[in-house]
Amino acid sequence: MAGPPRADPALEMSTLEELRRTVELLDHRIGGLLDYIDRGRPDQAEKESAERIISECEALAKAVNDDYVVQISRLRRDRYDLVERWVADHVSRLDGLVPVLGDIASSELERSTLAFVIDSLKKRWHAVLSGEDAPVLEHPRLWEGRPGQGFGVQPGEGRPSS
Repeated sequence: MAGPPRADPALEMSTLEELRRTVELLDHRIGGLLDYIDRGRPDQAEKESAERIISECEALAKAVNDDYVVQISRLRRDRYDLVERWVADHVSRLDGLVPVLGDIASSELERSTLAFVIDSLKKRWHAVLSGEDAPVLEHPRLWEGRPGQGFGVQPGEGRPSS
């Protein structure tokens, strides 16, 4: 007897990627606001507004991250093949940056820093296969100006309409 029908693999992976990217973008937003508070010299009202937005982003990031952990754990258990392919796609995309680091970086120091970051991200992606539940957060600017190099869906895309 066959088990319950499986969900569409493309939809499952695009949903997982959307959750990961949402946490990534919220993390980037929080970091930008913290930099603004530290270096932007906001007045008291602007600082309070930024702190309120940070708090809202942190709460949303926690909720989305919790959903991501449930999804990645389930997919690792039930559809390891999909997680393997997802990780391999991300690692391959990062590998594709290595030959063009000279075009991306403006100095040898920046090139070596980017190479280190890419290597660290690849290690984190491989850890997903062995049970790491935290989403791998790549800096959104890593892919700016590189059309077709981003992966998956942007937040709000890829879900069926209601």
